[in-house]
Amino acid sequence: MNMNKARKPASNLPVAAGEVIKSLDSAAQTVTLASGRVCRCKTSVQLSQFKPGDTVRLTFVESNGETLCSEMARVA
Repeated sequence: MNMNKARKPASNLPVAAGEVIKSLDSAAQTVTLASGRVCRCKTSVQLSQFKPGDTVRLTFVESNGETLCSEMARVA
């Protein structure tokens, strides 16, 4: 029996983080965070609901050098 099963790298796992929005680009569907991370968001993430300075929780994966955001919610 082969016990050496292939594992996905940790960078492909979804991660949730509290971050502050620095800027938004609705045309490119991207969010730049105060930490410097730039996330490309799915079209289901309605960027018009957010503004710079909002603290948000993001669910994202990193794939091929890109951060892809699947969910974003304002943190109270």
